[in-house]
Amino acid sequence: MNSKQEIDQMALGTAASALFQGYNNVTAQASNTAIQGSPTTQSGVSELQYVVTKSLQQTYKALNISSSVSAGYGGFSGEAKVNFVNQLSLTKESLCIVVKASDKQNVTRTNNVSMKSDVPVPSTEDQVIEFVKKYGDSYISELVTGAEYYAVYAFICETTEQRMSLEAQLTASGISLFGGSLSADFQTKIENVCKVSSSTVTFQQIVSGLKDPHLPSQDHIIDYALRFFDLQIDNPAIISYESSSYDQVPGFPVNLLDQIRKNVSYFTDPNGDFTKKGIDINELINQCENIDNIYKFYNFTQDPKINNVKELAYIDLKKLKSQQDDFTYNPNNKYSLPDLPSLNEGKPALQFNFKDSPTYGGDGGGVFNDINQSTFLPKRTRLVNVKLYSGKYVDKLIATYECTDPIKRTYVCEHGGNGGGASFDLQLTNGIWVKSISGQSGKYIDHLTFESSNGQSISGGGNGGGEFQCQIPDGYFVAGFRGRSGSLLDQFGTVFAKILPATWQK
Repeated sequence: MNSKQEIDQMALGTAASALFQGYNNVTAQASNTAIQGSPTTQSGVSELQYVVTKSLQQTYKALNISSSVSAGYGGFSGEAKVNFVNQLSLTKESLCIVVKASDKQNVTRTNNVSMKSDVPVPSTEDQVIEFVKKYGDSYISELVTGAEYYAVYAFICETTEQRMSLEAQLTASGISLFGGSLSADFQTKIENVCKVSSSTVTFQQIVSGLKDPHLPSQDHIIDYALRFFDLQIDNPAIISYESSSYDQVPGFPVNLLDQIRKNVSYFTDPNGDFTKKGIDINELINQCENIDNIYKFYNFTQDPKINNVKELAYIDLKKLKSQQDDFTYNPNNKYSLPDLPSLNEGKPALQFNFKDSPTYGGDGGGVFNDINQSTFLPKRTRLVNVKLYSGKYVDKLIATYECTDPIKRTYVCEHGGNGGGASFDLQLTNGIWVKSISGQSGKYIDHLTFESSNGQSISGGGNGGGEFQCQIPDGYFVAGFRGRSGSLLDQFGTVFAKILPATWQK
């Protein structure tokens, strides 16, 4: 079965690159040129702002993706910015923060258009078909050139409730849902939202118009955007373009392209079934893949429906792609929406459960809990290292975690004081988990022992207190730790996690 990436790579031809050029709105590919005229050029308007988008169409618009592509289901287009959006893996409830710096140098439009003298005007249905196959259904009537930079944080929400919670977090962090101007503190605002959000977060950035752009690290994207207009545009790029139908050209028969226009509308109408169903399938695939990636990360294999529906969605996606391809060769056909059974299943949502072990030790110190249950699994968090400092008691527990958060992929939780000698590190590389935890406790944690699934172990502490064993429940794994601490590790407990099969909502 073709992957989503392979389907994206099936795009025909190239995108528009010249004024008057023929253009196929359905497949977003350039064609031969049938039009001539005189261009007019004026200066463009630059943009420096952020935009919050709640749909694929809004994200296309924010990135100045041409209306002929953004109006329809652009998932099949080979254009760089369309593929850039596809890599964000947006779901139906996803929300994006788009940071944009667009320096539009020139806007060039067609003027005094006419058919080229060596291009015959079609007069019959057969001639129309051959004309559209060779010259497309329209011509490029506007080109905008310059340079642009986009950085996009995509919050992959699964449910409406999750997205609404994210919107509240944005507002609380000072990020307007209506977008706004950029300032130096906007970097901190984004980072704060990424930290508290329970959504999987993806990040992409793209720049055009510069030969050697030197893309910034994620913690400097706002500074880069604010300085973007000081950079020299040494390789101007096409930022956006528009197309016009041939029946707007003087002397071209007005009604000859009626069926062609109906077909273009069928494929590209943003409110039409083809566009909406195509987006629904694409978002379904993204949601299934997001959950499946979490499954694979935690070695969970008890939900075959996710992959079954994803395979069905790929088949449905190919049906739509086949119709788009057919338009190139049969532009006068009458098209109708094929059966798309993958959309009968609804949308999946990740399900999971956490359990706490009993706690051992005393009641001194302050409370700690390493685990944020709402973000732990969606962000593919994993305990990767455990270390102890100890003497007569366990002085300190250090737990290191890794996750897919684009802002802070590694974080360390330290509990206890500065005394004691260090143990070795218990390194939990990919595929290696904590197998058992045991110890001794009284008023404090006297002793701790951790053993991993590959047979390695660390221990620390003295011989006092009563023995305990943290039993890992069936189907669960050790997510992290909780307890109390001050100058010593006063109290210790384990937090266990378990993934459940996804639920489906229509």
